Amino acid sequence: MLDPHRRLLSRREAQREAIRRASTYAHFSQSQPLYLNKAVGTPLNAYEWAVADYFEKPRVLQIDIGEWTGGVGQTIRIEARDSLMVLHVSVKIRDTSFILEEGEAKRNKTEPFGWIYTTRTPIQLKPGIWLDVVAYDLPGNTGENFLVVK
Repeated sequence: MLDPHRRLLSRREAQREAIRRASTYAHFSQSQPLYLNKAVGTPLNAYEWAVADYFEKPRVLQIDIGEWTGGVGQTIRIEARDSLMVLHVSVKIRDTSFILEEGEAKRNKTEPFGWIYTTRTPIQLKPGIWLDVVAYDLPGNTGENFLVVK
């Protein structure tokens, strides 16, 4: 077990490393249109927006299977948010140990934080089916959520 002083040093080193990585990311990303556009009319410049984005993970807030009965071509609606932009959302449908289907959701053009996954495989909808959803942002951060069919 680490003594308290050593634990504090370890935390500080981890913080320094995180700041170094965020700074490196921002240095190479500050010319991205997303950060340049976000900086217009705000007190932050593109570099600062990129640093902030590096530290903010996207979140998967909702997985709606209300329109899905297990058939092909049906939709699963997802709400995913980030401080700036969710880049893409992946969906995995599985039972406890076997992946039944996986793929990428598409942006819902009518809902700003909405994503739609369209199923491609018939799946017997029964208790114990899992939907794992992962949202990705520009720096590569991920946010996950899941839903288990009951």
